Amino acid sequence: MIARLKQLLRVGVVSNEGADSDTIPVQQLSYHGKKGNSLAWLPYGFHSIAINDSLCLILAANANSEERMHIATSMLDRPQGAPGEVFVFHPQTGTRIHLKNNGDVDIISTNDVNVTAEGDINATATDVNVTASGDITAIAGGDINATATGNLITTSAGLEMNIATEELIDIIHLLATKITGMNIEHSGAWGVTAAFQSTMEAIEARILAMKP
Repeated sequence: MIARLKQLLRVGVVSNEGADSDTIPVQQLSYHGKKGNSLAWLPYGFHSIAINDSLCLILAANANSEERMHIATSMLDRPQGAPGEVFVFHPQTGTRIHLKNNGDVDIISTNDVNVTAEGDINATATDVNVTASGDITAIAGGDINATATGNLITTSAGLEMNIATEELIDIIHLLATKITGMNIEHSGAWGVTAAFQSTMEAIEARILAMKP
């Protein structure tokens, strides 16, 4: 009986990781001084190609030692967490998804994180915090809408915007109307119009009046 179990279950290593181009994932394994091809057996919805020297449990399908299938492990390169926690991770890069006992989900990437959706991307949260050591860029084919029931606060060492001349005239015209009570109409012509000039003068006067 024990001898039979030894034939059904073996421990080996991946000796040729192979390519991921075949219809089914097949790898070459080394075990007990032998080599042979084996079907990589993975749970539904999961896929990976174990690299060379990965430790494997080899099973003999249909009690036939020539019908091999294997389950590879990466236990030696695993991240460490508390009992009960779950990781989905890349053994070589360290990129991982960490499902914690307190309900948190941590995503740690050693490179870019790319999200592509054919439809919408929706995020709902109590607070959303975005911190970047470099730039944050938003590109939209349509409008970008921001709605706040409280204050909208922007703190920056500088503010740069690419705005068409007509849009800039409209913005400054509206601003001047709000702070001076003026009713200014601009001509809509390209470049610096008389209305644009008078609006600038009104803003300048308002700023000068605010100085101590």
